[in-house]
Amino acid sequence: MPPTAVTAVFAVTLWMRLARATIAGWMADRMGRKTPLMISIIWYSARNFIAGFSPSFAFLFF
Repeated sequence: MPPTAVTAVFAVTLWMRLARATIAGWMADRMGRKTPLMISIIWYSARNFIAGFSPSFAFLFF
């Protein structure tokens, strides 16, 4: 993979982590800590499962 593609995936990952942490913090303030944690674990597991079967770099990126 070209370094620019790897850098793009890394940058998007960091920005999405910031966005999800902000949303999870907001949800935790309103619903408690358990529900956002369960949602985060399920989301993480589903995304990793899908990434394991990604047929191309573009699919993995999006």
